[in-house]
Formats: sequence, structure tokens, C-alpha cells
Amino acid sequence: MKIHRLLLLLCLVLLGPDAVASQRPSNTAPERVAVDAQNPPFMFAHGPAAAGLYPAVIAEAFRRMGRPVQLEALPWKRALAGLEQGVWGVGGIYMNSERLQKFDYSAPFFEERLMLYTTREGRFEFLTIDDLAGKIVGVMRGWSYGDAFDAAAAVNALKKDESETDAANFAKLRAGRVDVVIAAPETWANLRADFAPEGEVVELPTPLARHPVHLVFLKSANKAELVEAFNAAVAAMQTDGTMGRLVREYLH
Repeated sequence: MKIHRLLLLLCLVLLGPDAVASQRPSNTAPERVAVDAQNPPFMFAHGPAAAGLYPAVIAEAFRRMGRPVQLEALPWKRALAGLEQGVWGVGGIYMNSERLQKFDYSAPFFEERLMLYTTREGRFEFLTIDDLAGKIVGVMRGWSYGDAFDAAAAVNALKKDESETDAANFAKLRAGRVDVVIAAPETWANLRADFAPEGEVVELPTPLARHPVHLVFLKSANKAELVEAFNAAVAAMQTDGTMGRLVREYLH
């Protein structure tokens, strides 16, 4: 028996590390990662699949990690609820102080620039959160827009009006039901053809915020090693040009 085991080990050494790896027990259950189903072009549902820039980045990173991943496009509040319960991780999420206490964050893998959109007639000067005082602001349901915005909304310095989609927010803007909408320029670029005549909706020049996006898991899920491996894969993608190619493919 010992001779047979020695011969097997010798064969594996001669065949190389891939053969050795194939003899190790492996956990083939894919890692579940949820993304928002209603945030094109960054992440959205395309039939039963998750599509957009963020799913593409996450899928490529996990491929390089040698780890199977199951990407699921879900309503954002459902995605966050599963994250809180440790059912899955979430990709494309912003950071705030409350979330930092509960979740393990990856390094950023993209940065979103959030702009304010209003009607031509409703244009106003925006420099700080204080300039939104008394405004009805169209936002995505369940989203955090950073500590400063969330704090102002919590004390009713501004009023959030939530919708499931960016398109619904812009429709409310045209109908006069909100004063201003928060969206990324890439999102507006996808929608603007549906909001003719040109110039009816205007983008204010000062960004509301710049928010890096991350992959996160509940701290008690013990995914710190996986997050580090993801960070290394993303760093390699940035170095070899893969990240730039994906950004051009999905956003331009």
C-alpha cells in the first residue's frame, strides 16, 4: 500500500501542480453575489442573467481566482436584505459609516460620479447639500448616497422620493413630482433619448458626490480571505488593461 501511494505521489509530481490540485478535495458550490437589477449600464437584469459592467468585472475576477460565482440581479432592497443575513455578497455597493461596521469591503473597483438633474425651468445653483434644503429629490429605492446626504434626509432637510428605476425618477421629474434627480451621467446617457425635446432635462455642473463601488460580505460570513483574493484579481485586471477594456465596452 505504501509503495502504491509513493508511486502515485511520484506521478503527480512529474505531471505538475495542476495534477496535484486536481487530487485535492474542492468545494464546487459557487459564491453567491447579488447586484441591483435596475441600474443600467452598471448592473441590471437581462432575462435571467445579471448584466452590465459590475457583473462583468466580478465574473472576470472570480475566474482569475479560480472560484465559481453565481451572480444574481435582484431588487436592491432584497439584495441588501440577503447581505444582512449572510445569504450572499453584494457587488456595486457604496460605503458609509453604518455599513462599515457590518460588512467586509473590497478595495474599490470603480468610481461613480453622481450628478443632479432638474428641468430647464427648475434650474438652481448647487454647491453643497444645504442647497437641496426643501427639495424633493428622486432617488433609487434602498440606496445610500453617502453620510452627508443620508443625514440631511434623516432630519427632513430634504425629502427623498424613492423609485425602483432611474427611468421612473426622470418621469417624475418631467411630471413635476420631484424637483431634482440623482443619477450617474452614464445612466442619463442611456435614458435621454426618451426625454425629448433635447434640453428639457439639464445636468447641474457640480457633482453631488463621487462614490467608489465595492464587493462586500457580512463580517460574520468570514469572507476576508476571499475579499483579499478579489482585490488581487482586480489589481491585476487594472494593470493588464482588462479593466479599461470592460469600462469602454459597457460604458462607452
